[in-house]
Amino acid sequence: MGNERKIMALQILKASVFDEAENCAMCSLKKTAGSVHRFINWIQCDTCERWYHEECLGMAKEDLEQARANKWNCILCS
Repeated sequence: MGNERKIMALQILKASVFDEAENCAMCSLKKTAGSVHRFINWIQCDTCERWYHEECLGMAKEDLEQARANKWNCILCS
């Protein structure tokens, strides 16, 4: 069941209409909503290779640091 779910998630992601290389997979934007920061931190899923704004994920700072240091999977791939 888990493998079927992962295959389906990857098919859905590949069929999406926005540019996955330049847009956040969570909010579909290049910049976070209301962002005034010059630099925006991103994290990439090691399985589907989609990019996410760290801010959109709502993860604790320690969890983000651990995710950057290790393999990280988004909610669709975990």
